[in-house]
Amino acid sequence: MKKNTKIKIITATFLTGVVASGYALIVSNLIHTKQVDTSLTSYTQTWSQTDINQVSNSSNSINISNVSTTSAKNKSESQKDELINKLYTIKAERESYEIDKDILEIKEKNNRITKEEYKKQKNELRNKMHKLELEQDKIWNQLDKNGWLLKSEKTSTELSKMDIYDLKDYFYTLKGKQDDIEIQIDRVRANYFDGQITREEFIKQYSQLKKDDYQVHLNIEPVVEEIKNKGGFGWSHRNRH
Repeated sequence: MKKNTKIKIITATFLTGVVASGYALIVSNLIHTKQVDTSLTSYTQTWSQTDINQVSNSSNSINISNVSTTSAKNKSESQKDELINKLYTIKAERESYEIDKDILEIKEKNNRITKEEYKKQKNELRNKMHKLELEQDKIWNQLDKNGWLLKSEKTSTELSKMDIYDLKDYFYTLKGKQDDIEIQIDRVRANYFDGQITREEFIKQYSQLKKDDYQVHLNIEPVVEEIKNKGGFGWSHRNRH
């Protein structure tokens, strides 16, 4: 009995140790796991916030870059349009003085002004025209330097893909538009000559018509060349810049 009791006590003690050891191991593992989970959670939270900040900063940088690029492009286009309009305004003003010279000659021939007055006014007009020509050349050179001169609305590649019949249709459409503009230009000149419109009105109307006329001219030139390349008709026309 005593021997069996001793064995039971030893066995119980051993089992208790095993259980306690196992429990301690489990608790240790749980604690370790919790620490790892906490560490991972902390790392994940830190990484996520950093990542968000980086993405946000990157997005802001891209947006700012895009806005800057767009703003610069819009500013460039605005400067280009302003210079082109100024160029044709100067052309129109110069043309008004050219018409004034014609009016002056008629007055002199009809003895409505003296020869001395005629010479004086004619010289004044010449000086004004000369100054405008210098300013016109300056603006033209600036446009040319920046690559802002007016260009054909269709590229040579686009025109090369058109057959001879479409090219001719396009040419005659442009030519008809050009003829209409030239009729309007003659009418505006006549209205100013007859005193039906002021100089300011003439400059406003004439400048836009001359710009439209030159744009059509630029559109026509490559069409004619492409028609020639494809065995079409020959055609020459004067430069209108």
